[in-house]
Amino acid sequence: MLELNLLRTEKWPDHSFALPQYQSHRGFWINGIQENTLESLIEAKKMGFKMAEFDVQLSRDHVPVLFHDTNLLRLFKKNIEIKNLHASELNKMAHIPTLKEVLLRSDVPDYLNIEIKSAVLLKDYLVEPIARVIRETKSESRIIISSFNPWCLLKLKQIIPEVPLALLASPEKVKNNLMYLRRLWTAPLLRPNILNLDYQMLDENFLKLIKKNNLSVVAWTVNDKNTAKHLLNSGVRSIITDQRLF
Repeated sequence: MLELNLLRTEKWPDHSFALPQYQSHRGFWINGIQENTLESLIEAKKMGFKMAEFDVQLSRDHVPVLFHDTNLLRLFKKNIEIKNLHASELNKMAHIPTLKEVLLRSDVPDYLNIEIKSAVLLKDYLVEPIARVIRETKSESRIIISSFNPWCLLKLKQIIPEVPLALLASPEKVKNNLMYLRRLWTAPLLRPNILNLDYQMLDENFLKLIKKNNLSVVAWTVNDKNTAKHLLNSGVRSIITDQRLF
């Protein structure tokens, strides 16, 4: 696609960490541990991951908490929205930790990829609480922030400009994943440090573009060792995976 030739990523900040080749997806949960929990993040470190990815959204009392879905239906068979429960209720009911708890732990991976779960375009109440927690815990130099929502990232770029930002994209034609998001049309405006892409987007033409334009790309969710090695050898900087591929 013609617009892909316009893709650029900003220089990786000098003060930030070197991006590890592998990141655990929602912690390390495939052995039966609940995803996006302290336990899954502790397990990720035990399994040798230097970096873990997890999802964050807002509780009723405006506390950033770790959870992927908007409700408890998939994991707990309860059709209750995350936004309708206080952080303490979420922890008691579903072992959901707060972002602050995670950032204060020393037994989780050294580096963390915080994915903001938000479909709100113009005024998102999640951005400022996340930035505040990052500041309070002095975590700026050990995290990246990623999101499918470029408008959240633009706001974060103003509030905490020293933190690397990753624009997420997927080719799936589902609700809220509009064409301009699937085609990465907001990337030139946002100028992210990284593109976090569904690995299915990374055909040979895209892999050539990575080297041609010196793009910083992370691929998700790659659970095959040979695929991961091919992508890394082709210029992809990091792999997000459910498995231990190294």
